[in-house]
Amino acid sequence: AGLRLITVPINSSSEVSDAAMSLVSQNPDIVCQIVDNLTSASFAGIRKIIRSAKIPLFGFVSDQASKGAMVVVSRNYHQSGVDAVNQAVKIWKGIPPSQIPFEFVSKTDYLINPEEAAYCGMSLPEALTGRTDIVITKATEP
Repeated sequence: AGLRLITVPINSSSEVSDAAMSLVSQNPDIVCQIVDNLTSASFAGIRKIIRSAKIPLFGFVSDQASKGAMVVVSRNYHQSGVDAVNQAVKIWKGIPPSQIPFEFVSKTDYLINPEEAAYCGMSLPEALTGRTDIVITKATEP
Protein backbone atom coordinates (compact mmCIF):
# COMPACT_ATOMS: atom_id res chain seq x y z
CA ALA A 1 0.00 0.00 0.00
CA GLY A 2 3.03 2.26 -0.08
CA LEU A 3 3.12 2.70 3.68
CA ARG A 4 6.38 2.80 5.60
CA LEU A 5 6.37 1.86 9.26
CA ILE A 6 8.75 3.75 11.52
CA THR A 7 9.24 2.39 15.02
CA VAL A 8 11.12 3.89 17.92
CA PRO A 9 11.62 1.46 20.81
CA ILE A 10 11.88 2.56 24.43
CA ASN A 11 12.71 0.74 27.64
CA SER A 12 11.65 3.25 30.27
CA SER A 13 9.52 6.35 30.70
CA SER A 14 12.65 8.49 30.78
CA GLU A 15 13.22 7.64 27.10
CA VAL A 16 9.78 8.71 25.84
CA SER A 17 10.57 12.35 25.04
CA ASP A 18 13.78 11.50 23.20
CA ALA A 19 11.99 8.76 21.28
CA ALA A 20 9.19 11.13 20.27
CA MET A 21 11.73 13.70 19.07
CA SER A 22 13.57 10.99 17.15
CA LEU A 23 10.31 9.98 15.51
CA VAL A 24 9.47 13.57 14.56
CA SER A 25 12.93 13.98 12.99
CA GLN A 26 12.02 11.20 10.55
CA ASN A 27 9.09 13.28 9.20
CA PRO A 28 6.22 10.79 9.48
CA ASP A 29 2.88 11.68 7.90
CA ILE A 30 1.05 10.53 11.04
CA VAL A 31 1.91 9.03 14.41
CA CYS A 32 -0.10 6.14 15.79
CA GLN A 33 0.30 5.70 19.53
CA ILE A 34 -0.19 1.99 20.19
CA VAL A 35 -1.68 0.78 23.46
CA ASP A 36 1.12 0.26 25.95
CA ASN A 37 1.27 0.95 29.68
CA LEU A 38 4.60 2.74 29.43
CA THR A 39 3.71 5.10 26.61
CA SER A 40 0.06 5.53 27.61
CA ALA A 41 1.23 7.01 30.90
CA SER A 42 3.46 9.39 28.92
CA PHE A 43 0.85 10.35 26.31
CA ALA A 44 0.82 14.05 27.25
CA GLY A 45 4.55 14.34 26.60
CA ILE A 46 4.31 12.46 23.33
CA ARG A 47 1.39 14.61 22.23
CA LYS A 48 3.26 17.84 23.04
CA ILE A 49 6.21 16.89 20.84
CA ILE A 50 4.12 15.48 18.00
CA ARG A 51 1.74 18.47 18.11
CA SER A 52 4.62 20.97 17.96
CA ALA A 53 5.57 19.38 14.62
CA LYS A 54 1.91 19.58 13.48
CA ILE A 55 1.80 15.85 12.80
CA PRO A 56 -1.60 14.15 13.19
CA LEU A 57 -1.67 11.83 16.20
CA PHE A 58 -3.87 8.73 16.21
CA GLY A 59 -4.61 6.71 19.34
CA PHE A 60 -6.16 3.44 20.41
CA VAL A 61 -7.45 4.30 23.91
CA SER A 62 -10.68 6.32 24.08
CA ASP A 63 -9.43 8.98 26.51
CA GLN A 64 -6.60 9.89 24.12
CA ALA A 65 -9.11 11.86 22.00
CA SER A 66 -9.67 14.29 24.84
CA LYS A 67 -5.92 14.33 25.44
CA GLY A 68 -5.21 15.52 21.90
CA ALA A 69 -5.30 12.60 19.48
CA MET A 70 -6.96 13.51 16.18
CA VAL A 71 -8.49 10.06 15.61
CA VAL A 72 -9.01 7.22 18.08
CA VAL A 73 -10.21 3.68 17.45
CA SER A 74 -10.73 1.91 20.76
CA ARG A 75 -12.49 -1.08 22.18
CA ASN A 76 -15.43 -0.03 24.31
CA TYR A 77 -14.37 -0.88 27.86
CA HIS A 78 -17.92 -0.85 29.24
CA GLN A 79 -18.91 -3.38 26.59
CA SER A 80 -15.78 -5.35 27.44
CA GLY A 81 -17.11 -5.75 30.97
CA VAL A 82 -20.53 -6.82 29.69
CA ASP A 83 -18.91 -9.33 27.34
CA ALA A 84 -16.78 -10.72 30.19
CA VAL A 85 -19.85 -11.18 32.37
CA ASN A 86 -21.58 -13.01 29.53
CA GLN A 87 -18.60 -15.34 29.27
CA ALA A 88 -18.61 -15.88 33.04
CA VAL A 89 -22.32 -16.76 32.95
CA LYS A 90 -21.50 -19.58 30.53
CA ILE A 91 -19.02 -20.98 33.05
CA TRP A 92 -21.54 -20.46 35.86
CA LYS A 93 -24.01 -22.56 33.85
CA GLY A 94 -21.48 -25.40 33.72
CA ILE A 95 -19.89 -24.98 30.31
CA PRO A 96 -16.19 -25.87 30.60
CA PRO A 97 -13.98 -22.88 29.73
CA SER A 98 -12.17 -25.01 27.15
CA GLN A 99 -15.44 -25.23 25.21
CA ILE A 100 -16.08 -21.48 25.20
CA PRO A 101 -14.56 -19.82 22.13
CA PHE A 102 -12.45 -16.70 22.48
CA GLU A 103 -14.37 -13.54 21.62
CA PHE A 104 -13.15 -10.05 20.90
CA VAL A 105 -14.91 -7.10 22.54
CA SER A 106 -18.16 -6.73 20.63
CA LYS A 107 -18.15 -2.94 20.33
CA THR A 108 -15.53 -0.51 19.04
CA ASP A 109 -15.55 3.23 19.72
CA TYR A 110 -14.54 5.75 17.06
CA LEU A 111 -13.62 9.25 18.23
CA ILE A 112 -12.44 12.23 16.22
CA ASN A 113 -11.09 15.58 17.27
CA PRO A 114 -11.68 18.18 14.50
CA GLU A 115 -9.79 20.88 16.43
CA GLU A 116 -6.62 18.80 16.37
CA ALA A 117 -7.14 18.11 12.67
CA ALA A 118 -7.44 21.85 12.01
CA TYR A 119 -4.30 22.53 14.07
CA CYS A 120 -2.42 20.09 11.82
CA GLY A 121 -3.80 21.82 8.73
CA MET A 122 -6.29 19.08 7.92
CA SER A 123 -10.03 18.90 7.70
CA LEU A 124 -12.06 15.79 8.33
CA PRO A 125 -14.53 14.88 5.59
CA GLU A 126 -18.26 15.07 6.28
CA ALA A 127 -18.44 11.37 5.43
CA LEU A 128 -16.57 10.93 8.72
CA THR A 129 -17.85 13.82 10.85
CA GLY A 130 -21.47 13.18 9.87
CA ARG A 131 -21.54 9.55 10.98
CA THR A 132 -23.72 8.83 13.99
CA ASP A 133 -21.40 6.09 15.28
CA ILE A 134 -18.47 8.48 15.68
CA VAL A 135 -18.02 10.66 18.76
CA ILE A 136 -16.75 14.17 18.06
CA THR A 137 -14.66 15.51 20.89
CA LYS A 138 -12.09 18.17 21.65
CA ALA A 139 -8.92 18.20 23.67
CA THR A 140 -9.30 19.17 27.30
CA GLU A 141 -5.55 19.67 27.65
CA PRO A 142 -3.55 22.44 25.91
